[in-house]
Amino acid sequence: MKLSGLTLLIAFVAAFGTLCIPTKISESSLPSASVNLSDINMLAINSVLSPEKNHAIDSVIKRFNTRHGFNGAVMVVENGSILYNNAVGYATFGRNKTPLKTDMPFQLASVSKQFTAAAIMKLYHEGHIDYDDAVVKYIPIFPYPDVTIRQLLCHTGGLSNYMYLLDNEWKDTSTLPNNDEMIKMLAAHKLSPYFKAGRRFDYSNTGYAVLASVVEAVTDKPFAIYMEENFFKPLGMHSTFIADNHYNTLPDNAVSGYQRYRRYRYKTELSIHDGIVGDKGVYSTTWDMYKWDIALYNYTSLPPEILNEAFRPNTTTTRKKRVVPYGYGFRLKTIDSSNIVYHNGLWEGFRINYYRIPSSKNSVLVMNHTEFNVSGITKSVLSILENNEQENIPTRFIVNLLIAGNSKAAKYALTLAKTQNNFNYSTFCDVTSVLWQEKQFNYYSQFSDFLEQNYISLNPM
Repeated sequence: MKLSGLTLLIAFVAAFGTLCIPTKISESSLPSASVNLSDINMLAINSVLSPEKNHAIDSVIKRFNTRHGFNGAVMVVENGSILYNNAVGYATFGRNKTPLKTDMPFQLASVSKQFTAAAIMKLYHEGHIDYDDAVVKYIPIFPYPDVTIRQLLCHTGGLSNYMYLLDNEWKDTSTLPNNDEMIKMLAAHKLSPYFKAGRRFDYSNTGYAVLASVVEAVTDKPFAIYMEENFFKPLGMHSTFIADNHYNTLPDNAVSGYQRYRRYRYKTELSIHDGIVGDKGVYSTTWDMYKWDIALYNYTSLPPEILNEAFRPNTTTTRKKRVVPYGYGFRLKTIDSSNIVYHNGLWEGFRINYYRIPSSKNSVLVMNHTEFNVSGITKSVLSILENNEQENIPTRFIVNLLIAGNSKAAKYALTLAKTQNNFNYSTFCDVTSVLWQEKQFNYYSQFSDFLEQNYISLNPM
Protein backbone atom coordinates (compact mmCIF):
# COMPACT_ATOMS: atom_id res chain seq x y z
CA MET A 1 0.00 0.00 0.00
CA LYS A 2 1.74 3.19 -1.18
CA LEU A 3 0.44 6.62 -0.33
CA SER A 4 1.48 10.16 -1.12
CA GLY A 5 0.98 13.63 0.32
CA LEU A 6 -0.88 13.65 3.61
CA THR A 7 -2.70 10.39 2.97
CA LEU A 8 -1.19 8.60 5.91
CA LEU A 9 -1.96 4.94 5.40
CA ILE A 10 -5.11 5.41 7.46
CA ALA A 11 -8.54 4.14 6.44
CA PHE A 12 -11.39 4.22 8.91
CA VAL A 13 -14.24 1.80 8.38
CA ALA A 14 -17.27 4.06 8.71
CA ALA A 15 -19.43 1.54 10.54
CA PHE A 16 -16.88 0.64 13.18
CA GLY A 17 -14.28 3.38 13.16
CA THR A 18 -11.59 0.72 12.87
CA LEU A 19 -8.10 1.92 11.95
CA CYS A 20 -6.26 0.05 9.18
CA ILE A 21 -2.49 0.22 8.96
CA PRO A 22 0.01 -1.93 7.05
CA THR A 23 1.04 -5.18 8.65
CA LYS A 24 4.64 -4.22 7.94
CA ILE A 25 6.05 -0.71 7.93
CA SER A 26 8.37 -0.13 4.98
CA GLU A 27 9.88 2.76 3.06
CA SER A 28 7.31 2.38 0.29
CA SER A 29 4.50 3.01 2.79
CA LEU A 30 6.18 5.85 4.64
CA PRO A 31 3.75 8.74 5.19
CA SER A 32 4.69 12.36 4.67
CA ALA A 33 4.95 14.76 7.56
CA SER A 34 2.75 17.82 7.85
CA VAL A 35 3.92 21.17 6.57
CA ASN A 36 3.13 22.69 9.96
CA LEU A 37 6.80 22.57 10.86
CA SER A 38 9.24 24.74 8.96
CA ASP A 39 11.82 23.36 6.55
CA ILE A 40 14.50 24.17 9.12
CA ASN A 41 12.64 22.17 11.76
CA MET A 42 12.25 19.18 9.44
CA LEU A 43 15.91 19.32 8.47
CA ALA A 44 16.87 19.12 12.15
CA ILE A 45 14.50 16.18 12.69
CA ASN A 46 15.69 14.31 9.61
CA SER A 47 19.33 14.72 10.62
CA VAL A 48 18.44 12.80 13.80
CA LEU A 49 16.36 10.18 12.01
CA SER A 50 19.06 9.56 9.36
CA PRO A 51 22.38 10.11 11.16
CA GLU A 52 24.47 7.69 9.10
CA LYS A 53 23.29 8.94 5.73
CA ASN A 54 23.52 12.56 6.84
CA HIS A 55 27.08 12.01 8.03
CA ALA A 56 28.04 10.26 4.80
CA ILE A 57 26.76 13.16 2.70
CA ASP A 58 28.42 15.73 4.94
CA SER A 59 31.73 13.88 4.68
CA VAL A 60 31.56 14.00 0.88
CA ILE A 61 30.85 17.74 0.86
CA LYS A 62 33.61 18.58 3.32
CA ARG A 63 36.12 16.36 1.52
CA PHE A 64 35.47 18.15 -1.77
CA ASN A 65 35.82 21.45 0.06
CA THR A 66 39.13 20.74 1.80
CA ARG A 67 40.80 18.63 -0.90
CA HIS A 68 39.44 20.10 -4.11
CA GLY A 69 38.41 23.66 -3.29
CA PHE A 70 34.64 23.30 -3.61
CA ASN A 71 32.88 26.49 -2.51
CA GLY A 72 29.15 26.12 -2.70
CA ALA A 73 25.87 24.86 -1.31
CA VAL A 74 24.23 21.43 -1.37
CA MET A 75 20.59 20.49 -0.79
CA VAL A 76 19.45 16.86 -0.58
CA VAL A 77 15.87 15.55 -0.48
CA GLU A 78 14.98 11.98 0.46
CA ASN A 79 11.49 10.60 -0.08
CA GLY A 80 10.18 14.14 -0.44
CA SER A 81 11.64 15.44 2.82
CA ILE A 82 14.69 17.63 3.26
CA LEU A 83 17.61 15.54 4.52
CA TYR A 84 20.64 17.78 4.12
CA ASN A 85 21.25 21.48 3.47
CA ASN A 86 24.63 23.07 3.93
CA ALA A 87 27.06 25.61 2.49
CA VAL A 88 30.83 25.31 2.65
CA GLY A 89 33.65 27.63 1.62
CA TYR A 90 33.37 31.30 0.82
CA ALA A 91 31.10 33.72 -1.01
CA THR A 92 33.87 36.31 -1.48
CA PHE A 93 37.63 35.93 -1.61
CA GLY A 94 40.66 38.03 -0.81
CA ARG A 95 41.66 39.51 2.52
CA ASN A 96 38.13 39.70 3.88
CA LYS A 97 36.56 36.38 2.98
CA THR A 98 32.82 36.01 3.52
CA PRO A 99 31.60 32.53 4.45
CA LEU A 100 28.88 31.06 2.27
CA LYS A 101 25.43 30.57 3.81
CA THR A 102 22.40 28.63 2.65
CA ASP A 103 20.29 31.80 2.40
CA MET A 104 22.56 33.32 -0.27
CA PRO A 105 21.08 33.27 -3.81
CA PHE A 106 23.15 31.64 -6.58
CA GLN A 107 22.72 32.23 -10.32
CA LEU A 108 21.10 29.00 -11.54
CA ALA A 109 22.40 29.41 -15.10
CA SER A 110 20.65 26.90 -17.41
CA VAL A 111 18.76 25.32 -14.50
CA SER A 112 16.64 28.46 -15.01
CA LYS A 113 15.16 26.87 -18.14
CA GLN A 114 12.74 24.73 -16.13
CA PHE A 115 11.12 27.90 -14.77
CA THR A 116 10.72 29.28 -18.29
CA ALA A 117 9.14 25.99 -19.34
CA ALA A 118 6.82 26.10 -16.31
CA ALA A 119 5.59 29.55 -17.37
CA ILE A 120 4.85 28.27 -20.89
CA MET A 121 3.06 25.20 -19.48
CA LYS A 122 0.94 27.41 -17.25
CA LEU A 123 -0.09 29.58 -20.20
CA TYR A 124 -0.95 26.41 -22.12
CA HIS A 125 -2.97 25.06 -19.19
CA GLU A 126 -4.92 28.32 -18.98
CA GLY A 127 -5.69 28.21 -22.71
CA HIS A 128 -3.66 31.24 -23.72
CA ILE A 129 -1.33 29.36 -26.10
CA ASP A 130 -0.93 26.01 -27.81
CA TYR A 131 2.36 24.17 -27.96
CA ASP A 132 2.11 23.78 -31.71
CA ASP A 133 1.46 27.45 -32.32
CA ALA A 134 4.08 29.21 -34.41
CA VAL A 135 6.07 31.75 -32.41
CA VAL A 136 5.14 34.46 -34.95
CA LYS A 137 1.54 34.25 -33.72
CA TYR A 138 2.71 36.05 -30.56
CA ILE A 139 5.86 37.82 -31.82
CA PRO A 140 5.04 38.93 -35.38
CA ILE A 141 8.57 40.20 -36.16
CA PHE A 142 10.14 36.86 -35.26
CA PRO A 143 11.95 35.92 -38.49
CA TYR A 144 11.41 32.15 -38.43
CA PRO A 145 7.74 31.52 -39.31
CA ASP A 146 7.87 27.72 -39.12
CA VAL A 147 9.27 27.46 -35.58
CA THR A 148 6.76 26.38 -32.93
CA ILE A 149 6.64 26.77 -29.17
CA ARG A 150 6.97 23.03 -28.68
CA GLN A 151 10.13 22.94 -30.79
CA LEU A 152 11.69 25.65 -28.64
CA LEU A 153 10.74 23.78 -25.47
CA CYS A 154 12.54 20.60 -26.57
CA HIS A 155 15.43 22.25 -28.49
CA THR A 156 14.46 21.21 -32.01
CA GLY A 157 13.90 24.73 -33.35
CA GLY A 158 17.29 25.03 -35.05
CA LEU A 159 17.80 28.69 -34.10
CA SER A 160 21.20 30.35 -34.38
CA ASN A 161 22.98 31.38 -31.19
CA TYR A 162 21.91 34.86 -30.08
CA MET A 163 25.16 35.26 -28.14
CA TYR A 164 27.21 35.28 -31.34
CA LEU A 165 24.86 37.91 -32.76
CA LEU A 166 25.18 40.19 -29.72
CA ASP A 167 28.95 39.77 -29.60
CA ASN A 168 29.24 41.03 -33.17
CA GLU A 169 26.38 43.47 -33.55
CA TRP A 170 25.54 45.11 -30.21
CA LYS A 171 27.30 48.47 -30.24
CA ASP A 172 25.96 50.25 -27.15
CA THR A 173 28.57 49.46 -24.48
CA SER A 174 26.74 51.53 -21.84
CA THR A 175 23.73 49.22 -21.53
CA LEU A 176 22.88 45.55 -21.59
CA PRO A 177 20.39 44.42 -24.24
CA ASN A 178 17.15 42.87 -23.00
CA ASN A 179 14.93 40.24 -24.60
CA ASP A 180 12.98 42.74 -26.70
CA GLU A 181 16.20 44.08 -28.17
CA MET A 182 17.43 40.54 -28.82
CA ILE A 183 14.22 39.78 -30.76
CA LYS A 184 14.64 42.97 -32.80
CA MET A 185 18.22 42.01 -33.63
CA LEU A 186 17.12 38.52 -34.71
CA ALA A 187 14.52 40.14 -36.96
CA ALA A 188 17.00 42.65 -38.38
CA HIS A 189 19.81 40.22 -39.18
CA LYS A 190 17.77 37.09 -40.04
CA LEU A 191 20.58 34.68 -39.28
CA SER A 192 20.32 31.39 -41.13
CA PRO A 193 18.95 28.61 -38.90
CA TYR A 194 21.17 25.63 -38.19
CA PHE A 195 18.59 23.28 -39.71
CA LYS A 196 14.93 23.11 -40.64
CA ALA A 197 12.79 23.30 -37.51
CA GLY A 198 11.92 19.91 -36.02
CA ARG A 199 14.56 17.88 -37.83
CA ARG A 200 16.97 17.27 -34.92
CA PHE A 201 17.94 18.15 -31.37
CA ASP A 202 20.35 21.02 -30.82
CA TYR A 203 20.57 22.56 -27.34
CA SER A 204 19.53 26.18 -27.75
CA ASN A 205 19.83 29.09 -25.35
CA THR A 206 18.22 31.25 -28.02
CA GLY A 207 15.09 29.10 -27.94
CA TYR A 208 14.52 29.59 -24.23
CA ALA A 209 15.24 33.32 -24.41
CA VAL A 210 12.56 33.53 -27.13
CA LEU A 211 10.15 31.54 -24.90
CA ALA A 212 10.57 34.18 -22.18
CA SER A 213 9.67 36.77 -24.81
CA VAL A 214 6.56 34.74 -25.67
CA VAL A 215 5.52 34.89 -22.01
CA GLU A 216 5.98 38.66 -22.05
CA ALA A 217 4.00 39.03 -25.28
CA VAL A 218 1.08 36.91 -24.05
CA THR A 219 0.87 38.35 -20.53
CA ASP A 220 1.96 41.92 -21.29
CA LYS A 221 4.26 41.72 -18.27
CA PRO A 222 8.02 41.61 -17.85
CA PHE A 223 9.11 37.99 -17.53
CA ALA A 224 10.61 38.61 -14.08
CA ILE A 225 7.32 40.05 -12.79
CA TYR A 226 5.24 37.24 -14.26
CA MET A 227 7.42 34.61 -12.60
CA GLU A 228 7.35 36.45 -9.28
CA GLU A 229 3.56 36.71 -9.27
CA ASN A 230 2.75 33.23 -10.56
CA PHE A 231 5.49 30.99 -9.15
CA PHE A 232 8.01 32.49 -6.72
CA LYS A 233 5.64 34.38 -4.43
CA PRO A 234 2.86 31.73 -4.31
CA LEU A 235 5.44 29.04 -3.43
CA GLY A 236 7.06 31.16 -0.73
CA MET A 237 10.31 31.42 -2.70
CA HIS A 238 11.03 34.86 -1.28
CA SER A 239 14.77 34.78 -2.04
CA THR A 240 14.27 33.79 -5.69
CA PHE A 241 14.24 36.37 -8.47
CA ILE A 242 15.19 36.91 -12.10
CA ALA A 243 18.11 39.23 -12.75
CA ASP A 244 17.41 40.90 -16.07
CA ASN A 245 19.22 43.97 -17.33
CA HIS A 246 18.36 45.96 -14.19
CA TYR A 247 21.30 44.74 -12.16
CA ASN A 248 20.92 47.36 -9.45
CA THR A 249 18.12 45.14 -8.09
CA LEU A 250 20.51 42.36 -7.02
CA PRO A 251 20.44 41.97 -3.23
CA ASP A 252 23.67 42.41 -1.32
CA ASN A 253 23.83 38.75 -0.30
CA ALA A 254 23.56 37.41 -3.88
CA VAL A 255 26.59 35.28 -4.72
CA SER A 256 28.90 36.44 -7.51
CA GLY A 257 30.66 34.14 -9.93
CA TYR A 258 34.44 33.78 -9.74
CA GLN A 259 37.03 32.65 -12.24
CA ARG A 260 40.40 31.27 -11.28
CA TYR A 261 43.74 32.38 -12.66
CA ARG A 262 46.69 30.49 -11.21
CA ARG A 263 46.38 30.76 -7.43
CA TYR A 264 43.88 33.61 -7.40
CA ARG A 265 40.12 33.97 -7.91
CA TYR A 266 38.64 36.98 -9.65
CA LYS A 267 35.02 38.09 -9.70
CA THR A 268 33.54 37.71 -13.17
CA GLU A 269 32.53 40.88 -14.95
CA LEU A 270 29.11 41.50 -16.46
CA SER A 271 28.81 40.15 -19.95
CA ILE A 272 26.78 41.61 -22.80
CA HIS A 273 24.48 38.58 -22.47
CA ASP A 274 23.52 39.11 -18.82
CA GLY A 275 20.43 41.17 -19.65
CA ILE A 276 18.85 38.29 -21.56
CA VAL A 277 16.68 35.93 -19.47
CA GLY A 278 14.74 32.73 -20.01
CA ASP A 279 17.78 30.65 -20.84
CA LYS A 280 19.39 31.74 -17.54
CA GLY A 281 18.96 34.58 -15.05
CA VAL A 282 17.13 32.96 -12.12
CA TYR A 283 18.80 33.38 -8.73
CA SER A 284 17.75 31.13 -5.88
CA THR A 285 18.82 29.57 -2.60
CA THR A 286 18.90 25.94 -1.49
CA TRP A 287 15.92 26.60 0.79
CA ASP A 288 13.84 28.06 -2.02
CA MET A 289 14.85 25.30 -4.41
CA TYR A 290 13.59 22.78 -1.87
CA LYS A 291 10.21 24.53 -2.02
CA TRP A 292 10.33 24.30 -5.81
CA ASP A 293 11.33 20.64 -5.63
CA ILE A 294 8.39 19.77 -3.38
CA ALA A 295 6.04 21.81 -5.58
CA LEU A 296 7.11 19.63 -8.51
CA TYR A 297 6.52 16.42 -6.56
CA ASN A 298 3.17 17.62 -5.20
CA TYR A 299 1.96 19.33 -8.42
CA THR A 300 1.38 22.55 -6.51
CA SER A 301 1.79 24.96 -9.43
CA LEU A 302 0.76 22.73 -12.33
CA PRO A 303 -1.56 19.68 -12.44
CA PRO A 304 -0.11 16.22 -13.22
CA GLU A 305 -1.48 16.03 -16.77
CA ILE A 306 0.39 19.26 -17.59
CA LEU A 307 3.57 18.96 -15.54
CA ASN A 308 4.30 15.32 -16.38
CA GLU A 309 4.84 16.30 -20.01
CA ALA A 310 7.97 18.10 -18.85
CA PHE A 311 9.44 14.75 -17.81
CA ARG A 312 8.78 12.86 -21.06
CA PRO A 313 11.12 12.68 -24.06
CA ASN A 314 10.11 14.30 -27.33
CA THR A 315 10.69 13.32 -30.94
CA THR A 316 11.82 15.01 -34.12
CA THR A 317 9.34 15.68 -36.91
CA THR A 318 11.33 13.72 -39.48
CA ARG A 319 9.81 10.70 -41.25
CA LYS A 320 11.87 8.42 -39.05
CA LYS A 321 11.21 10.07 -35.73
CA ARG A 322 14.19 10.28 -33.43
CA VAL A 323 13.87 10.40 -29.66
CA VAL A 324 14.92 13.68 -28.09
CA PRO A 325 16.22 13.14 -24.51
CA TYR A 326 14.72 16.41 -23.34
CA GLY A 327 11.32 17.20 -21.90
CA TYR A 328 10.21 20.77 -21.20
CA GLY A 329 13.05 22.45 -19.29
CA PHE A 330 14.55 19.15 -18.13
CA ARG A 331 17.10 16.72 -19.52
CA LEU A 332 16.26 13.02 -19.21
CA LYS A 333 18.36 9.90 -18.75
CA THR A 334 18.45 6.54 -16.98
CA ILE A 335 20.97 5.53 -14.31
CA ASP A 336 20.86 1.99 -12.90
CA SER A 337 17.30 1.53 -14.20
CA SER A 338 16.12 4.74 -12.47
CA ASN A 339 14.69 7.53 -14.61
CA ILE A 340 16.54 10.76 -13.88
CA VAL A 341 15.09 14.21 -14.49
CA TYR A 342 17.89 16.73 -14.35
CA HIS A 343 19.59 19.84 -15.64
CA ASN A 344 23.05 21.32 -15.36
CA GLY A 345 24.01 24.98 -15.43
CA LEU A 346 27.23 26.72 -16.46
CA TRP A 347 27.58 30.50 -16.56
CA GLU A 348 30.28 32.99 -15.56
CA GLY A 349 31.80 30.94 -12.74
CA PHE A 350 28.56 29.25 -11.65
CA ARG A 351 28.22 25.49 -12.03
CA ILE A 352 24.91 23.97 -10.98
CA ASN A 353 23.62 20.38 -10.93
CA TYR A 354 19.98 19.63 -10.16
CA TYR A 355 19.01 15.93 -10.27
CA ARG A 356 15.63 14.41 -9.40
CA ILE A 357 14.53 10.77 -9.20
CA PRO A 358 10.71 10.86 -9.31
CA SER A 359 10.25 7.18 -8.40
CA SER A 360 11.92 7.65 -5.02
CA LYS A 361 11.28 11.39 -4.57
CA ASN A 362 15.01 11.86 -4.07
CA SER A 363 16.69 15.05 -5.26
CA VAL A 364 20.17 16.55 -5.21
CA LEU A 365 21.04 20.20 -5.85
CA VAL A 366 24.71 21.23 -5.96
CA MET A 367 25.60 24.91 -6.51
CA ASN A 368 29.11 26.31 -6.97
CA HIS A 369 30.34 29.75 -8.03
CA THR A 370 34.06 29.23 -8.68
CA GLU A 371 34.05 27.20 -11.92
CA PHE A 372 34.44 23.96 -9.96
CA ASN A 373 33.03 20.92 -11.75
CA VAL A 374 30.41 19.61 -9.32
CA SER A 375 29.56 16.37 -11.16
CA GLY A 376 31.70 14.30 -8.75
CA ILE A 377 29.77 15.63 -5.75
CA THR A 378 26.43 15.00 -7.43
CA LYS A 379 27.36 11.45 -8.36
CA SER A 380 28.63 10.65 -4.86
CA VAL A 381 25.56 12.02 -3.10
CA LEU A 382 23.17 10.26 -5.49
CA SER A 383 24.98 7.01 -4.80
CA ILE A 384 24.53 7.47 -1.05
CA LEU A 385 20.83 8.20 -1.53
CA GLU A 386 19.95 5.49 -4.01
CA ASN A 387 22.10 2.64 -2.68
CA ASN A 388 21.20 2.84 0.99
CA GLU A 389 17.85 2.17 2.61
CA GLN A 390 16.24 4.94 4.57
CA GLU A 391 17.14 4.80 8.26
CA ASN A 392 14.71 4.36 11.18
CA ILE A 393 11.67 3.88 8.93
CA PRO A 394 9.24 2.66 11.67
CA THR A 395 10.30 5.47 13.99
CA ARG A 396 10.07 8.01 11.17
CA PHE A 397 6.62 6.62 10.36
CA ILE A 398 5.42 7.36 13.88
CA VAL A 399 7.12 10.77 13.98
CA ASN A 400 5.43 11.83 10.73
CA LEU A 401 2.05 10.66 11.95
CA LEU A 402 2.40 12.71 15.13
CA ILE A 403 3.57 15.79 13.25
CA ALA A 404 0.52 15.46 11.02
CA GLY A 405 -1.71 15.26 14.09
CA ASN A 406 -2.66 11.58 13.81
CA SER A 407 -1.92 10.44 17.36
CA LYS A 408 -4.34 7.50 17.20
CA ALA A 409 -2.65 6.16 14.07
CA ALA A 410 0.74 6.73 15.71
CA LYS A 411 -0.36 4.59 18.68
CA TYR A 412 -1.33 1.72 16.39
CA ALA A 413 1.94 2.08 14.48
CA LEU A 414 3.91 2.08 17.75
CA THR A 415 2.19 -1.12 18.84
CA LEU A 416 3.05 -2.75 15.53
CA ALA A 417 6.65 -1.51 15.60
CA LYS A 418 7.09 -2.71 19.16
CA THR A 419 5.82 -6.22 18.35
CA GLN A 420 8.32 -6.34 15.47
CA ASN A 421 11.06 -4.95 17.71
CA ASN A 422 11.99 -2.15 15.33
CA PHE A 423 10.97 1.01 17.19
CA ASN A 424 14.04 3.06 18.09
CA TYR A 425 13.21 4.58 21.46
CA SER A 426 16.42 6.61 21.79
CA THR A 427 16.02 8.12 18.31
CA PHE A 428 12.43 9.10 19.11
CA CYS A 429 13.70 10.78 22.28
CA ASP A 430 16.32 12.60 20.22
CA VAL A 431 13.57 13.93 17.95
CA THR A 432 11.72 15.13 21.03
CA SER A 433 14.86 16.94 22.17
CA VAL A 434 15.19 18.58 18.73
CA LEU A 435 11.63 19.89 19.03
CA TRP A 436 12.60 21.50 22.33
CA GLN A 437 15.77 22.99 20.87
CA GLU A 438 13.81 24.31 17.88
CA LYS A 439 11.33 25.90 20.34
CA GLN A 440 8.46 23.83 18.99
CA PHE A 441 7.03 23.43 22.46
CA ASN A 442 3.55 22.28 21.40
CA TYR A 443 5.06 19.41 19.43
CA TYR A 444 7.51 18.73 22.23
CA SER A 445 4.66 18.31 24.70
CA GLN A 446 2.72 16.16 22.24
CA PHE A 447 5.70 13.84 21.68
CA SER A 448 6.52 13.63 25.39
CA ASP A 449 2.91 12.86 26.29
CA PHE A 450 2.77 10.25 23.54
CA LEU A 451 5.79 8.44 25.01
CA GLU A 452 4.42 8.61 28.53
CA GLN A 453 0.95 7.42 27.60
CA ASN A 454 1.87 4.73 25.09
CA TYR A 455 5.45 3.53 25.15
CA ILE A 456 5.66 3.11 28.89
CA SER A 457 2.38 1.20 28.91
CA LEU A 458 3.91 -1.18 26.40
CA ASN A 459 7.10 -1.41 28.45
CA PRO A 460 6.09 -1.55 32.14
CA MET A 461 8.89 -0.82 34.57
